[in-house]
Amino acid sequence: MTLTVGAQLLNTFKEPLLKITKDFKDEFLFLFNNGLSEYIDNFYDKYSKTKTFIYRDEKVNFYDIYFPVTLKSNTESISAITDLKVLFSNRKFITIIGSAGCGKSMFMKHIFLSAVNQTYRIPLVIELRNLNDYQGNITEYINKIITRNKIANSEKFIERVLEEGNFLFLLYGYDEIYSYSKDKITTELEEFVDTYSKNTFVITSRLGSNAESLKRFDNFYLK
Repeated sequence: MTLTVGAQLLNTFKEPLLKITKDFKDEFLFLFNNGLSEYIDNFYDKYSKTKTFIYRDEKVNFYDIYFPVTLKSNTESISAITDLKVLFSNRKFITIIGSAGCGKSMFMKHIFLSAVNQTYRIPLVIELRNLNDYQGNITEYINKIITRNKIANSEKFIERVLEEGNFLFLLYGYDEIYSYSKDKITTELEEFVDTYSKNTFVITSRLGSNAESLKRFDNFYLK
């Protein structure tokens, strides 16, 4: 039986995590064999083929139309990003800031696909706009994404999995958080990052949203 891309990726992290979640063995195996594997497969399929302005009627391979971008900060410039271990070697918290249409979403798709292909981390996609009217907090929202609502009473179990730092959180659209909920969501986001700081985090935002002020994050501008 051929393993899916999700199953292949998760097998890399399965045994080490199984040791630290032995009290939740059944929940862990269900999560890895069902929820997370399906999640990775779904987004991998979604991102690896895409429609564009030119190719509206058919999907094309992502890397047939992806153009490598350059990230610039006040101190460095990073071009042709291929190896995620190099990109995140001395930084685990990055904001990607740029104007509309400059390639932020395409870059995040590239990061997701690279994480899977390089078995770097388990990538999770978070659309921050979905938190605007969400009744719970960001930790509860991410818990639902990881478990895909398939595991009951999973809070302690997910907490232990997250503490190991095997995830890459791709958080889209800080600028899409509404003004009335920005303080609340920003506080929750920074607390989540502090609590699970062994993981890697990337946030995208348009200019002018004050994403530059996020405390742990190194700011890069997309060129």
